[in-house]
Amino acid sequence: MKSLDAESQLRINTDGDLWTLDYVWQGRRLGRITATRNGKRLLIGDFLVDNPQNRGHGIGKCLLDEFLKTAREEAISEVWGSVTQDDIQQTPYLLDWYQRLGFTISEPDGECIETAAKKIVLKLKGEEAARALNH
Repeated sequence: MKSLDAESQLRINTDGDLWTLDYVWQGRRLGRITATRNGKRLLIGDFLVDNPQNRGHGIGKCLLDEFLKTAREEAISEVWGSVTQDDIQQTPYLLDWYQRLGFTISEPDGECIETAAKKIVLKLKGEEAARALNH
């Protein structure tokens, strides 16, 4: 568990193939990333900020930064996931946000969930990985 300040913490569990990373503030979870490891690849299952009014305050960025840092430490070469139309409607800037953080946006393929509107991929190698962590 990593403390960000006196009232907030990041709780991470990378035991086995299922990863969870929670952002906790004053004892309440405000955000979470879950992912499944498959060799050197990491599939984002859920990535959410629990309350829409908490979006836009850096919680997601904080979660993703720590998630990517841990992925690099664990020798992950690629992080990817599916974005649904519901995700895009709930958070209209979502795809732009992923792109600013270094993700490639493409049409869904056979790896994506059935309801995917887009696929997001971030290669974690060399300079690109470091750039993603420093955005």
